[in-house]
Amino acid sequence: MRRTLIMLAAVAFFPAVASAEGELSVMLGYRGGDASFLVEADVPFIACLIPPCVVAEARTPESETLGLVLDVPIASGWMFEVLLNRQEDNLRLATDLSAEAGRPMPESFDLTTLQVGAQHRWGTDRLAPFVACGIGVARVETSAGILGSPVRAGDVGRTLGAKEVLSVSLGGGTRLAFGPRWGLRLEARGYLTDLPAEMGGELVQMEVSIGLSARL
Repeated sequence: MRRTLIMLAAVAFFPAVASAEGELSVMLGYRGGDASFLVEADVPFIACLIPPCVVAEARTPESETLGLVLDVPIASGWMFEVLLNRQEDNLRLATDLSAEAGRPMPESFDLTTLQVGAQHRWGTDRLAPFVACGIGVARVETSAGILGSPVRAGDVGRTLGAKEVLSVSLGGGTRLAFGPRWGLRLEARGYLTDLPAEMGGELVQMEVSIGLSARL
């Protein structure tokens, strides 16, 4: 978590080169969802001879996210948005591929997401609902092995390590001002993240978050 805080603090300097009328939000949220990926068939001598082999389903339990959102006005009611957040988690098996289906995997599965996009806002200065979308990259960091090792105990192979993949999001919420500069940002956002090619799947998650916003 210390590395995450250092990374977010560094990004906080970005508004210094942005519009003086921008808005910076520090967000705390919870995110969970479902993943599907490919694993080796648990049959001797014929594992993965004919892809796509076996499709495994997994779930990411709700876990804390920490992030920053920078909004800069570009037109009436429209903002250019930069989003950065971090999630640290483990996958949990949801398919009966082993006697321990449903157990937390021992491997870590962390996501650092950086997206750019747009926000459309309406309402009043005090209460402003909005919708937002973004596209960018997610850095997947995991100690899981390529193919079978996330599922089959004792399977030893190369680990995936860190990979950059495509990530998109769509969400909405509202900003509630309690002064000329400060406000609360409440948001719900869905994320679709490609998993590394070695895992061959995707991750679908939903996040709810609350943050403190400051006009710059």
